[in-house]
Amino acid sequence: MRRKGIFLACLLFIVFATMMRLCAAIGVAPGEEPASDISQWFNGEMGNTREPAINEERIMIDDFEDGDLINRLGGSCGAWNLDANEEHTSVYPEIVAMSSPELSTKVLKITYDLESPDRAQNGYWMKLMNLDARGYTHLEFFVKGDPELKYTTTFKVELKKFKDNDRVEKLVGAYTVKNVNGTWQRVSIPLAHFSAIDAYNGELAGWTAVDEFVIILDSRLADVLEGVLYFDNIQFVKHENKLPQASDLRLSTIRKLYKEDCSTTEWAQW
Repeated sequence: MRRKGIFLACLLFIVFATMMRLCAAIGVAPGEEPASDISQWFNGEMGNTREPAINEERIMIDDFEDGDLINRLGGSCGAWNLDANEEHTSVYPEIVAMSSPELSTKVLKITYDLESPDRAQNGYWMKLMNLDARGYTHLEFFVKGDPELKYTTTFKVELKKFKDNDRVEKLVGAYTVKNVNGTWQRVSIPLAHFSAIDAYNGELAGWTAVDEFVIILDSRLADVLEGVLYFDNIQFVKHENKLPQASDLRLSTIRKLYKEDCSTTEWAQW
């Protein structure tokens, strides 16, 4: 009995010491509410801490790992429909558990329906909080379709920015993504392709005051009107082989320069 009592006392001491160490690590006294989630501390101890959203090489708009429809820049996100009163069409975004490239465990799932007697458009938007993206060269993300639920192989993305400090009028640059399939693909789009923004020399020139990223599903463009697409790791990145600005070269010259350096299906379409 005495040995059992000594053992229990030692066990209680170990538990108490562990709790004290945990409290010290997350910066609270015993009995106080922790300032942050204990899982955050545990992930840090295990080396799983997320990198900052912005560094010299990339700006992570969202990796969806927090399971929240607030992006890494603090911007709100959500679904949109060209006609909110349209009964036939719908779009439903959600974050789901799924393995994807770059060790991701959660992704954005967009379930859409464009079946309508009239033209239909819907999709997903993300606010970028007046982002300064100067110095970055490409917009990148991963995408795939759902082989069982079907998917369009073609959709558009837009970037929007304010023209001036009044922050009312916006410039819009668009790009059509093609050849989506049922496996993860990295889409890497030179920012020069968003020429309305890239070549702008007004009050808020170039890639300052970037306001919004939009995914557009359009019944006139989609080859499957009802289905599911998955997205992950939407970001601006910096590549050493920077594509010249749209104002410096004609698009045909840009295509010629980069055609042999394409690493994605999208670039190879040129």
